[in-house]
Amino acid sequence: MISANALVLSALIMFALTLPAFSVGVRSAQADPVKLPEPKYEGKVSVEKALLERRSIRDYADEAVTLADVSQHRGYRYVHMEAGHAAQNVCLQAVSLDLGTVVIGAFDDDDIKKVMQLTATEEPLYIIPVGKRRR
Repeated sequence: MISANALVLSALIMFALTLPAFSVGVRSAQADPVKLPEPKYEGKVSVEKALLERRSIRDYADEAVTLADVSQHRGYRYVHMEAGHAAQNVCLQAVSLDLGTVVIGAFDDDDIKKVMQLTATEEPLYIIPVGKRRR
């Protein structure tokens, strides 16, 4: 059994703990749902060319991204996978720092929501306690 203090500590360490409740759309600053257009399923660039040309871009034009652009990366459906990727990175980093960790998916959602003071639109995905290994 994990203590409430360990849960708080692990939650502070793991940013991928919560998942906002998604609707088909994004939220504006006023928290009103915004209906996104349907994604396009044919593009101008092949997957192979996109993989070849993929680079990290850190300099952006002063131009807004359109709702059509946003409705395309179906990103809200991939959040669980991305959280899994982030969790794996935490676990790998723990190994490199000689720390112990474990991914926990079986927990009482309501207790975690209380301890983490989550909003009604946030759901816990998993807990990743990280600490010094007992020798």
